[in-house]
Amino acid sequence: MSCGVPAIAVGSKSYVGLVQPGTWQQAVYSNFGGVGNCQKDYSSSKVHQDMGKLLTSESYRARLGVFGVQIVQNFFDAQQVHEQLLSIYRLAIQSHSLNKGHDKEFDVIGADSLKSDNKKAEMMLDNQIEQLETKLLQASKDNADRFTRDLVIVQNRLYAQLESLSWLQRRLAIKGQLPPLRGWAASPDVLLRLHTHIMATRPRVVVEFGSGASTLVIADALRQNGSGRLISMEHSDYYGAQTLETLEAEQLQGWVGLRIGDLETWEGEHLNPEGAEKPSRWYAQSLFDDIEQVDLLWVDGPPGATCLFSRYPALPALADKLSPHAEVWLDDTIRQEEKDICERWAKDYGFTVEYYALEKGLGRLTRPGKSDVDSVDSSSGAPSRLEEDAESLFDFGGNDHEVG
Repeated sequence: MSCGVPAIAVGSKSYVGLVQPGTWQQAVYSNFGGVGNCQKDYSSSKVHQDMGKLLTSESYRARLGVFGVQIVQNFFDAQQVHEQLLSIYRLAIQSHSLNKGHDKEFDVIGADSLKSDNKKAEMMLDNQIEQLETKLLQASKDNADRFTRDLVIVQNRLYAQLESLSWLQRRLAIKGQLPPLRGWAASPDVLLRLHTHIMATRPRVVVEFGSGASTLVIADALRQNGSGRLISMEHSDYYGAQTLETLEAEQLQGWVGLRIGDLETWEGEHLNPEGAEKPSRWYAQSLFDDIEQVDLLWVDGPPGATCLFSRYPALPALADKLSPHAEVWLDDTIRQEEKDICERWAKDYGFTVEYYALEKGLGRLTRPGKSDVDSVDSSSGAPSRLEEDAESLFDFGGNDHEVG
């Protein structure tokens, strides 16, 4: 990682996968797979998926390489380690030189002179050893202090996610358990904010790009509200089937229109430069032709490896389908690409953007002058409820791609 090479963390106790913004905390905390559930976390499909991401995109590898260097610089001082090793090598060379023995054919004067030189060299060596010991002790103390600080940061972040997960579980009315919320999945803190916002603002139409745990959370909030409809776009048959199975287990499929279709070439405006390694792709336009008056647009797909600025088309594709007070939420804004997307959206479509310092970052775009009706106490998870009459469910027309 210190050389700018992407890393897949595989330890004796767990499989972390690609070390990237969504997994680096787990990697550091688990000692890059040295702590965990032994072989239970291993899966050949995970290895295949991670290797596929690395091999299909040179720019993606480059970005992960830069990120890895940043992790090493923040958590491990490579320069100090190199200097310490070089000092030890130098001392070993000098010591070896002193202990080699001397030419038997030297005269007395030469011997006396050599003894004097050896004495000086020994004194110099002792002094260097003492200085090295002092440096090693100080470096050890500095590294211990830095490790302690970094460990506290990681522990605080993990605690924040556990706290958010606890409040989220209290709010949800599901009977089963949530899907795993690590790796590529949305984090507990953003899901808690999403659930709280929906119950406070009572949107009639919610659209999400990228199904998963967020689909379950949004559907639960709509059911508790007694009104609203979620249209979920998914490009993967595999993940779409998982999402549908989860919804059916909780009897939430009636609140969701899950639309599955392959990504297609995107010909509209895009931040992905012409001639890029990967062409621009987006969900099929036919999946959302019948959607109108979207109150909340939640963007967490497609994967970042699809192409550069892969999520940019979300707003251009639905800009004319938003309600006057619609909000747009973009996950993963700890990545610069997502921040660039938010800034461009705000500039081109008249939104105000605000960033939330969540685990993976959240960009929230609102219309200027829109009142913030869902002020949330993140420690309690209690929203200020918006008093509105219940709205009837929107009944969208049949769609060959929709299930649920």
